[in-house]
Amino acid sequence: ALATLMLLLGLAMLGWAQIGMSMMGMGQGLTQQSGLRGAFFTGVLAVVVASPCTAPFMGGALGYAVLQPTPIALGIFAALGFGLAAPFALLPWVPALAQRLPKPGAWMETLKHVMALPLLLTAVWLYWVLWRQAGSVGLGLGLLAAILLALGSRQTPTQPARKTVKRVLLITGCVLLVTPAFVPAELLAPNKTAADEHWTAWSEATLAQARASNQIVFVDFTADWCLSCIANERAVLASDEIKSAFSTSNTLLLKADWTQYDPAITAALAKFGRNGVPLYLVYPANGGDAQVLPQILTRKIVSHAIEQAQH
Repeated sequence: ALATLMLLLGLAMLGWAQIGMSMMGMGQGLTQQSGLRGAFFTGVLAVVVASPCTAPFMGGALGYAVLQPTPIALGIFAALGFGLAAPFALLPWVPALAQRLPKPGAWMETLKHVMALPLLLTAVWLYWVLWRQAGSVGLGLGLLAAILLALGSRQTPTQPARKTVKRVLLITGCVLLVTPAFVPAELLAPNKTAADEHWTAWSEATLAQARASNQIVFVDFTADWCLSCIANERAVLASDEIKSAFSTSNTLLLKADWTQYDPAITAALAKFGRNGVPLYLVYPANGGDAQVLPQILTRKIVSHAIEQAQH
């Protein structure tokens, strides 16, 4: 649904569709209402679009919030909401700021076209995640749904026959969009194992066996939709320096892939007070407690953790 939303918004920026002129414009229509109702739904749309980009920064705050008593958790969410709303609130409170905004003109149309690019690139990434989660079947259904919804939202003359065709396209697209949610995951995509030959798929049994043999274990709790995870894996864990440190210390590398929300991995995360990824653990050779590494890794952090685990 998010991939389709990003795609349709990108097409709207390019002039393909006028969001708000059809069933797919319900959300945009709500934001255009006057008063508190319109303001509320404008905020909802802003949060939905902006939240994926804030994951590296809000992840720690959200993880802390869900483990706290209700008053503290609500306070944290209220602070996050205040931060997201601050730019909107400052303009009416400080009218002088509005005078500093650029005047409307032809440049706005050019800006719309430029802003379509990050929306479409976001859609590409989300479709890649869909492929990783639901396989080629899920990706095919998602893309077909997007095509039908895009055709249904296309600006056309308001003739009764064309309205009927557009309704059929929109309804069919919405049905295809939700279909993968009702299909068993094993029918969409086979169970995945660790993608790298140096990594072993995580399980409690594999971890226990390695610990019983006094072997250092590094566990990477990750998911394909986690940008922080991908950045850490590419920039740090896949570097020659860290690979050498793993090899020299005979460290067993376990990858807990949470892309499909494995309940066993969810339970393991909960043991360490986490409700999401990334999570990096280093189990020492002497059988001691696991060392929890920061969510944003550096080569120095990982190297030092492996060195300590040898003693």
